[in-house]
Amino acid sequence: MLGKIDQEMYNKSFPLTEARVITEIHHRSGCTATEVREKLGIDRGYMSRIIQRFEDENIIFKKQSKEDKRQYSLFLTQDGENIYKGLVEKARRGVDNMIQSLSKNDLSTLTVSDLKNKLHQKTLYASWMSTIRLTSSL
Repeated sequence: MLGKIDQEMYNKSFPLTEARVITEIHHRSGCTATEVREKLGIDRGYMSRIIQRFEDENIIFKKQSKEDKRQYSLFLTQDGENIYKGLVEKARRGVDNMIQSLSKNDLSTLTVSDLKNKLHQKTLYASWMSTIRLTSSL
């Protein structure tokens, strides 16, 4: 259910793919367009158009790499950060609206299922293990 978040939760001027690009740049500040494109599975041409639009609309800025002059690191501008915060809030409200009609049992099942899926992700699992180690050492 949570994997099928309705695009309407996001700003209508940002299709889901573009919202994902903004989110990725927020979380990996300084990443390259290639890194984002490969992680999200976006076509090279579409990614180029997204980056150009975001730059034109002052959502991101690019900084040329000192090591490889062909590469640019991507960063959100203040406007971009504000857009990201708005997207997160709209997504949160959308999820709240989707789950408010669920019974406690259904919600509990959904939460357990979602947690299991997240724990299978490598980085989240490593973070979880660090937390467990830290908690058990206290």
